[in-house]
Amino acid sequence: IVHDQVSTPVVSEPEISVVKPSLDEQHIEHEQTTTTGVET
Repeated sequence: IVHDQVSTPVVSEPEISVVKPSLDEQHIEHEQTTTTGVET
């Protein structure tokens, strides 16, 4: 059981790391699109 508990956080960390940058990229892309729309 201890081994399983230790494995859970290890898998959760990389998952969050992948989701975080993905959201940041989407937010930046959305900002760029909005800025371009305003400029036009």
